[in-house]
Amino acid sequence: MELKLKVNLSDVAATKFKEILEKEKKQGLKISVKPGGCSGFMYDFGFADNASDSEISIEEKGIKIFVTKESVKMFNNSSIDFVETEQGAGFQISNPNAKSDGCGCGNDGC
Repeated sequence: MELKLKVNLSDVAATKFKEILEKEKKQGLKISVKPGGCSGFMYDFGFADNASDSEISIEEKGIKIFVTKESVKMFNNSSIDFVETEQGAGFQISNPNAKSDGCGCGNDGC
């Protein structure tokens, strides 16, 4: 069965990722997802030139995105934005697959 993945990047996030990729001299963004964290998931970002055998590759707004195969179900249909506030700036992930009720630690035994 072929894995399908959709990731939505805001225009601002795409611009910021392009700046970072140019600075890092890399071709794409690597994303993996693990259960845990305050929203139910923890996200690990990195940069690479190509997808590994354990990743699938898509392109969104000119950004190559490599996601580990085991993370596809957890990350599918997520949106990434870049937000600047008085407290600082950073990427914000909106994930419809994340737990939104309960403690949000990502573990059933909270």
